[in-house]
Amino acid sequence: MSRLMAPAQNRPRFSRPAARFAYRQTTVFVLGGLLAVGLFLGVGTTARGENQKASPTKSADQRSGDKKSQAPSSNVMAVVNGEKISRDTLARECLRYYGESVLESYVNKLLTQIECEKAGVSVTREEIDEEVKQRAARYRIPVPQWYEMLENERGISPKEYDEDIVWSLLALQKLAGSRLTVSQEELQKVYETEYGPAVMTRMIACKTESKAKELRQMALANPAQFGEIAKNHSDDTQSASGKGRIPPIRRHVGYLEFEQAAFGLEDGGISEIIQIGERYIILKRENMIPAREIPLEQVAPMLKAKIKEAKLSKAADEVFAKLQKGAKVENWYNDPKRRESGMVAVVNGRKITTAELAAVCLERHGKEVLETTIDHMLVEQARKKNQIEVTEVDLAEDVRHAAEMYGPTKPDGKPDIDAWLKIVTEEQDLTREVYLRDFVWPSVVMKKIVEDQVRISEEEINRGFEANYGPKVQCLAIFMDNLRRAQEVWAEARKNPTPEHFGELAATHSVEPGSKRLHGQVSPIHRHGGMPVLEKEAFALKKGELSGIIHVGGKYVILLCQGFTKPVKVEKSQVRQYIYEDLFEKKLHLAISRYFARLKSGASIDNFLSGTSQSPADTAGVPELRETTGEKRR
Repeated sequence: MSRLMAPAQNRPRFSRPAARFAYRQTTVFVLGGLLAVGLFLGVGTTARGENQKASPTKSADQRSGDKKSQAPSSNVMAVVNGEKISRDTLARECLRYYGESVLESYVNKLLTQIECEKAGVSVTREEIDEEVKQRAARYRIPVPQWYEMLENERGISPKEYDEDIVWSLLALQKLAGSRLTVSQEELQKVYETEYGPAVMTRMIACKTESKAKELRQMALANPAQFGEIAKNHSDDTQSASGKGRIPPIRRHVGYLEFEQAAFGLEDGGISEIIQIGERYIILKRENMIPAREIPLEQVAPMLKAKIKEAKLSKAADEVFAKLQKGAKVENWYNDPKRRESGMVAVVNGRKITTAELAAVCLERHGKEVLETTIDHMLVEQARKKNQIEVTEVDLAEDVRHAAEMYGPTKPDGKPDIDAWLKIVTEEQDLTREVYLRDFVWPSVVMKKIVEDQVRISEEEINRGFEANYGPKVQCLAIFMDNLRRAQEVWAEARKNPTPEHFGELAATHSVEPGSKRLHGQVSPIHRHGGMPVLEKEAFALKKGELSGIIHVGGKYVILLCQGFTKPVKVEKSQVRQYIYEDLFEKKLHLAISRYFARLKSGASIDNFLSGTSQSPADTAGVPELRETTGEKRR
C-alpha cells in the first residue's frame, strides 16, 4: 500500500539557494506539505497588538539619527544580534552560490569587450540611458519604476542591468551593423501577424495517415461531432482535452500549410489531411477573427523594435559563435588545484581572478545572498542557544527521509537516495554542498528544536482517515472572480444542467486555467480539505444537481455534481501509521514555520546593504509553539 506522502510528481521544487526565502524553502519544502506557506510568509508582517512600540524595520532615512544603526565600518554588511557579517564573508557566499553562472556571463561580456576594442566600437553612458528610457517608455513605465520592477521581480540590480544587459545589447547591435535593418516587407508581415485577421479552428492530429483518413471521413459525415472525435481519438492529448481547440492561427506564424488550410476554408469547413513532420493533421474552421482597425503607421515604431530584437537575438548567436570559435578560454572554476593560484579563468590571455569574480557576484547578488546569510546565522544562533549538535548521521537521515517522501524508490521499495540527490542537485542546479548546508542542515536544526512539541490527536487521525479513504464528490467546476458574472453563468447553467453544456461554460468563462482547459474537470472533493464551505455544499449535492454560487478564497465557484466515489475498503488500523506520519510532517512543518517567525521577529538585525534596521519586536502577535494533547512521535 502506498504511503500518504507526496508522490514523486509532486516533489518539492527548489529555487536557487541564494534566493531570499531559501530558509523558508528549507522548512516548507524539505519537510513536506504546503500547509503553512501562507502563515510562514505572512506571519512576520502581521500586526502585533496594541502594545507594540513601533515597527521594527526602518529605512535608511528613518534611522539616520539612530547611532546603533550606523555601520561600524564599510566592511560590515550586517549585524545579527550583535554578530557581524563582513564583506569578505558575504563575497565568499555569493561566489559559492553564483560563481559558476556569473563566470559564464562575465566571460561572454569580456569576449564582447575584446571584440569591441578590435572593431573600435564603444558604448557611451548617454546611449545606455537612452536605451533604458526607450525600453521603459515602450511599457509606459517611468525609468525609476522600470528599474524597481527589474530588481523586485527579476532580481536584476540597476547596475547589472545597465552595465551587463543594456551594454551588451548595444555593443552587439553595433557589431552586428547592417544585419539589424528592417525592410518594409518584414514590417508588413509582422503587422499582419499582430493585427491582421486570425482563424479559430479545431484540430485532430494522428500518428498514421490511415488513422487520419478514417477520422476525416467520420468528421465529414458528421461535422458537428468534430470536437467529440478530437476528444476521443486525436493523438495530441493537449488539444484533445479541449475537444480539438487550438490557439488562433495567424498569418506568417508557424507552418505555411496550417495557415493556407485555415484561411482557405469556409466557416464549418474541414481541411484535407496536412502532413507536418510525422503527424497528420485535420482542421475544422470555426470562425474568422477580423483584423484590428489600427493603422500601420501608428504601431510601426513598436513593431520595428520587435523585429530588431528578434534579429538581434539571431545576430548575437552568430557573433558569439564567431567569438567563441576564435577564443581561447581556460575555465579553472571547477579545478581546485589551479584555483589555488587565485585565478578562475583566462580569456584570450586576460586573467579573471577569484577576487574579481567574487566582487561581481557580490555586486549582482549581494542583497539576496545577505538575506539568506542572515537567516543562516539566526538558525546557527538558535542551535547554539538550544545546545544542539548536528552530525553527519543526522544529515544523512534527513536526506533519506526526504528521499522516502518525495523521491523515486528502488525495486525493493526502499528510497533511492542517489536518485533523489540527483534530482535536487542537477534538476535544481545545486551542488551537494549547497543542498546539505542550505536545505538539509537548517531542516535538521529546527526539527530538533520543535519536534518534541508536536502531538497528533485521535480526532485528527480520524479526520485524516476520512479525507483520504472516505467518499469523495466528483464535480465539474467553474471558477469566477466576479459575482455578477458568476450569477449570469449560473443562470445559463441552470437552463441546461448537462455535463456537456456545463463543460462548455467552464471552457468559456472559468478563470482557473485547469478547469477552463479541461471543460470543468477538477480533482474529486474530499472532506477536511481546508475548505469547509465548499465541502459542505459539494457533499449536499445529488448526482446531476447544480450547486449555488460558493464564495471560496476570493473566487466564486459553481459545481455540477457527477456522483460520489466509493470509500476505499481498508481498516483504519491498517493505514493508521501512514496517516499519523503524514499529519506529523505537516504539523512539524507548521511548528517550524512558527518558530522561525518568532526567531526572526525577535532578532536585532541591521542590514546595511538594504538599508534597514530591525529591533527585537513584541512577538505577541506571532503564533507560539503550543503543545496539544495527543500522541508524540515514537
